[in-house]
Amino acid sequence: MMSGDWGEVAVELNALLAETASDLPQQDRENVAGFIDVGEFGVAFETLCTQMYEYDVLPSPDARARLAALGRRLELDPSYWEFFDG
Repeated sequence: MMSGDWGEVAVELNALLAETASDLPQQDRENVAGFIDVGEFGVAFETLCTQMYEYDVLPSPDARARLAALGRRLELDPSYWEFFDG
């Protein structure tokens, strides 16, 4: 991925966090935001998905599609987002 693409990844992760994490504890939201701030996008994505799963937060169909696209873009394990469709 080219360096300019990382800015787009950060924007998308922040948008997904804002859209889907309202039911998560503040500490979990802060952890994800902190990972985004320091460029740990894979860890941020994995943490967001894991905490959404733990707290039974079901993202909208649009957010699920965007999570899947972003997970593929980051070349992460599909198990992080596939359970949302199950």
